[in-house]
Amino acid sequence: MIQTKFSASRIGELLTKGSGKTTQSYLLDLALGHFGIVTKRETAEMRHGLLNEFPAYQLLIQPFYESSKWFNESITINDKCGASPDFFIGEFSGDVKSPYSIDGFLEQINSVPKKYFLQVQMQMMATKADKGYLLFYLTKPEKFGEDWVEYPFPIEKRHKLFEYAKDELVHDEILEAVEINQPKKEQLIKFLESADLMEWVEYYERQMYGGYLFRPLKECANIFNLDKCIRVGDNFYYEKR
Repeated sequence: MIQTKFSASRIGELLTKGSGKTTQSYLLDLALGHFGIVTKRETAEMRHGLLNEFPAYQLLIQPFYESSKWFNESITINDKCGASPDFFIGEFSGDVKSPYSIDGFLEQINSVPKKYFLQVQMQMMATKADKGYLLFYLTKPEKFGEDWVEYPFPIEKRHKLFEYAKDELVHDEILEAVEINQPKKEQLIKFLESADLMEWVEYYERQMYGGYLFRPLKECANIFNLDKCIRVGDNFYYEKR
């Protein structure tokens, strides 16, 4: 079974405003994780960010802070949630972000996305620290199999380190969101457990000849309104009427 605790990296999806589809998508991913099913969300932007977390630490944190260390491990907050800081400076945790483009870098350092602020706050909850760090690092996207040249300006101009103080009100908001959504996650797990099992042949023929239309469960506007779903291999669907 994959870890199904709420994480700092996606806590913004629990606190987002709107229709609730973003929160539902996150809850579904966690419920699927209960069955060992990983939802692949990787993009070029995400790969770039992951590839450059440790290099950013090596270039911009390690040489200047003797008490620093690379971490990137999970720390439990409670039985429902946890956080995985990228690094520590002394007792204070930090996270690395590597935007994919110059425009993205400038936009994010001028107006830090709330989801990153929430992530750092949740890391502080895990470490019980009074402050935390957020490092933005700009480096040119990878071109595998081609010559690669870094941007023509020094690294001093390609990063920014933010320091945030602990915000107790935000911590309370995060814990409240976790408590509200934990039962919904458990409800989704039970719903998936009760799925009707179907083979690919039946899945195909029902739609081809039987007048059925099945759609991926993640496309459903409100899964909690469904009576049942079907499972074909590691894929879950609902009947669209």
